[in-house]
Amino acid sequence: MSLRRSPGGTSGDADGIPTRQLERWTNSGARTQPRKAQQRIRRHLAVDRSPVSGRIDELDIFIQGSHKNDTITYGGGDVDLVVKLESAYYTGFERDMPDWQVDLYGEQHTSADYDDSNLRDDTCRALNTAGISYDNGRKAIEIDDDDDRLGFGADIVPCCEFRLYRRYEGTDESEQEYTSGIAFKTNKWWNNRVVVNFPKQHYQRGTEKNSRANGRYKETVRLFKNARDAAVERGLIRKKQAPSYFVECLLSNVPDGLFDQPVAERYPAIVQWLCDSHDRWDSFESQNKILPLFDNQEPDLWTQSDALDFVTALTTLWNDWKTL
Repeated sequence: MSLRRSPGGTSGDADGIPTRQLERWTNSGARTQPRKAQQRIRRHLAVDRSPVSGRIDELDIFIQGSHKNDTITYGGGDVDLVVKLESAYYTGFERDMPDWQVDLYGEQHTSADYDDSNLRDDTCRALNTAGISYDNGRKAIEIDDDDDRLGFGADIVPCCEFRLYRRYEGTDESEQEYTSGIAFKTNKWWNNRVVVNFPKQHYQRGTEKNSRANGRYKETVRLFKNARDAAVERGLIRKKQAPSYFVECLLSNVPDGLFDQPVAERYPAIVQWLCDSHDRWDSFESQNKILPLFDNQEPDLWTQSDALDFVTALTTLWNDWKTL
């Protein structure tokens, strides 16, 4: 990694970003909408005239993202809602699973006649029936925050369960071992790529790390998301190079002890550690501890090039704060 110079100083005032600014960046944004969003979307899907109403008992509707993870910042993003179909699922297999178990699974299962693509179409129809405007985006159904009928912005992800099998010896649950996540195909106009994620494990691992860091991990995620926005405003990086999800996952790889210190020391210590550990980034994991953080060939994962630009921007923000 080639940086002009590493972050330095400990005061946050004499050198670097002022302490009061860093403290302001740790604050949480408003969290009054998520539960209301969850309830209203469920109600719109459950009404008799909704094409999803007959399957409402097959759905698990839950909140994910920064609202769920307590990493929302002031003016933060829309509410992220998962609408998971539990009557159908995608599968994957651990690399060390015996071939006979993979073959047995194939012999005992057939394709579902209703999947996440059908659920996405029916969810769009239900929103049309409710008079809610939306954009059927690449990954999510996006509702603007100025929609009068809903009253807030939301990104809805219709999906199926995903099962990552470690063992499969028969159809009985006692004969199986797997990790459960979510999977969905991108919009048909985007080549129907299957995206896999593990939001509940992401939340659990983040909560555990926050406890180990004496309650300072999640506020530090907010700090770096706000620093990212400040870097974007100053032209140091493009926001799409450092999505909030990947910023959080990057920080989840930082040792717990670096979070439990005053914020003026925390920021430069973490950025310096990220600089110094660049040769180990290949081993970095997503916060869920199941998927890798980086894959230059996988469009739904982060690239090390964009992560490097992000860390470089964080360094420049600290070094040149007074002149930017």
